Amino acid sequence: MKKNKTKNTQKIRRRRYKKKRYMLYYIIFGIISTTTLLILSLTVLFNIEYINIKGNAPYSDEIIIKLSRIRLGDNLILTNTKKAEKYIFNILTDLEEVNITKNFPNAITVNCKMAEVDFCIEKQNETYLFISKNGRIIEDAGLNPPEKSFILTIQGLNFNNQKKGSFLKLPNNENENLNIIKNAIKTKEISNITNVEIRTNNTVQITFEDRITFNIDDISKTEYLLSLCNEMLKKHIGANEKGRIIYIESKKRINFVPNKQY
Repeated sequence: MKKNKTKNTQKIRRRRYKKKRYMLYYIIFGIISTTTLLILSLTVLFNIEYINIKGNAPYSDEIIIKLSRIRLGDNLILTNTKKAEKYIFNILTDLEEVNITKNFPNAITVNCKMAEVDFCIEKQNETYLFISKNGRIIEDAGLNPPEKSFILTIQGLNFNNQKKGSFLKLPNNENENLNIIKNAIKTKEISNITNVEIRTNNTVQITFEDRITFNIDDISKTEYLLSLCNEMLKKHIGANEKGRIIYIESKKRINFVPNKQY
């Protein structure tokens, strides 16, 4: 009996040893396979063979590729797309967005979107900056004013010298006031405002079509008051009339005063 037990114990030990040995082989094989695959991925496989340029930027593919610092033959896995996006975005200051995606196994897509002018700022020295929808300064127009028919001009903002390509930075109160006005114009879908002057006492003068002015004493009521003005312009003011719109707080209504009356 004891001999049989000893033999059985030895068999069990041998089986366990074989299992452990096979497990070790599998682990070693797995490590070698993974290492080999990783080396191939970073050297031979997934190299860039195509760089596709998309979007509406008015620049040649060669210029965009050169600025991205991405080259044919670079490894797709090791390519830092975020850095490449910044390289392009920082140089081409009239872009709104740059997005670079990896298309495995061997391609890169660069999508460049041109910035659209949202409004214009008239500085104190009567020079003009064009601002995109995301707040990027996309053009310094100098002394050349914008065409009033297609762009909103903002006056009265205080800011330090800011370069083309940077994002507009304003004091908190001015930034808040600007957002209130812009959101009101967008919400009410008003397209005939040509000038907005934000004054130091937080009052605002709105100019419609370069011929009708309206003063807002409480900027928090901008959306409501603009809707009243816009309604009056459409229904009660002639296409060639000039003058000012006055809000009567006590009666909660507005009146139009033609130029000839004052």
